[in-house]
Amino acid sequence: MNKALAIMYMFPGADPSSDFIVLDDDGVQTIIEWNIDAPEPTEDELQQAWEEYLKQPAPEPPKPLETQMSELKSDNEQLRQAILELTMMIASP
Repeated sequence: MNKALAIMYMFPGADPSSDFIVLDDDGVQTIIEWNIDAPEPTEDELQQAWEEYLKQPAPEPPKPLETQMSELKSDNEQLRQAILELTMMIASP
């Protein structure tokens, strides 16, 4: 189990550098600091959260950079065209 990921699953807005700190000492993970306004989770709660975390679908990988650039160029061109059309509408009496 990864306690930090289990905690972040339980408390999605938690910051692992300020809200809690998990120390890993040769594979033994210990919560050494807890600054969340909730009771520190038990081992059972952490294990349950870890198992639920593992059931989540893997995130989709990002699109290739070339695809992202192409989409951004297309979006940019559409915005330029819309601005041009609006400018012409405003300028027309």
